[in-house]
Amino acid sequence: MSSNYTAIITRVKVRPHPNADRLQLAICHGSQVVLGLDTQDDELGIFYPTGGQLSHENCLHNNLYTASARTKLGLTEGLTGFICHKRRVRAQRFRGTPSDGLWLPLDSLSWTGVDLSGLREGDTIAELGGYQLATKYLTPATLRALKGQSPKRQEIKTFPKHDVTKQYRFYAGDIPENSIVWITEKLHGTQGRLAHCLDEVQLGRVKKAINWAANKLNVQEPFPTQIWVHLNGSKNVIIEKSAGPGYYGTNKFRFDVVHGITLRKGEAIYFEIVGWVVGDEPCGGTLTRFKEWYYKVPPDHTWHTQVEQSCKFCIRATPIMPPHNVSSTNLTEIKQQYGDTINYTYGCPAGQHRMYVYKIMQFNEDGIGLDLPWHQVVQRCQELGLPTVPVLAGPFVIDSTNANGIDIEELSKRVDLAVEGPSILNPKQIREGGVVRVESSVGKSYLKSKYF
Repeated sequence: MSSNYTAIITRVKVRPHPNADRLQLAICHGSQVVLGLDTQDDELGIFYPTGGQLSHENCLHNNLYTASARTKLGLTEGLTGFICHKRRVRAQRFRGTPSDGLWLPLDSLSWTGVDLSGLREGDTIAELGGYQLATKYLTPATLRALKGQSPKRQEIKTFPKHDVTKQYRFYAGDIPENSIVWITEKLHGTQGRLAHCLDEVQLGRVKKAINWAANKLNVQEPFPTQIWVHLNGSKNVIIEKSAGPGYYGTNKFRFDVVHGITLRKGEAIYFEIVGWVVGDEPCGGTLTRFKEWYYKVPPDHTWHTQVEQSCKFCIRATPIMPPHNVSSTNLTEIKQQYGDTINYTYGCPAGQHRMYVYKIMQFNEDGIGLDLPWHQVVQRCQELGLPTVPVLAGPFVIDSTNANGIDIEELSKRVDLAVEGPSILNPKQIREGGVVRVESSVGKSYLKSKYF
């Protein structure tokens, strides 16, 4: 299971629920949650943000399972709660009011046997006393894709993954003084990375023996053990070192977007891929290279996405991110502006996909990296002929005195304004949110703020 998820020790500010006498509302870390009447104002507890999955032990000891979940799991005794058998922490509505996450009192952790007096407001934890409290929730599709990957999922120190992007509302207070801040659009696609890095060469036993003998004689090894190569990766997987078709059933589109890119040695780019996934099989059967040449596929051919609309040239295409159906919700303003179905293809014609760079790093042979500041990312992308993610606002200088810049409170107002509205890339599509890029003397950090 993924470990890039943490719960937060925090206090709650409660107020009455407008539609229920036995419930009340509370704000914790910028999120609204629905609680029972036994929760006191300013009480200390633990907040599990949406997107997590509670451990079975956590649900069991705190009687969080619903009646149907208890039946499904074969639990015959105990009180019932509101967490289903999947243990997913998600946004819910209670009497018409949204609850974004889960807050539990501090004594909900007593089953771990840890002295809770040592916990302080602001602490982030995922386990306690050797017990797992929660992890990031993985969808069934993600689990199937991970199950189909090769067990030899190698990592290369000169080609690391992008760090987990934390939520702005939880970590805004950690932004250092005199930081330079940009806000860029958060694109709803799939992550990609490409690097020109040092990779290990797999030598056979004979070549290894010859190299060993060369070392004994103090001469240069005739067979190199490392070589500079371009490697392509998704968020967690180096594609050339994995087996199977991947999460989308094909990795063809991942190779398409990086085709022709030549990086400097030790350079790595990180990007978001949006648009469509094109399958390896055409609608009407296998389209061989001979048929492609014979039928003379025109360069301006319009690709179809539905089988009944397909022709001899077309390859099936599906959106990288599935559309969002809001027809049955009460999001009246959003439906009026964007319709009943929100697509996340960012204006890409069916069958096409694009990449937008959000980060570039330079690594030495020991894997020590330099995260380029945003103006250098833009400059390098211009040299490579690559687009960057759109800029929504900035740069701002953080200054608590407001003498030379803005404070965190003012920044939060600007973040809220920046993440709303339609996408810069496609005004017919809603903006998913923004990424607050922080550049300071202690390094770079990235904080996400979602709008919808």
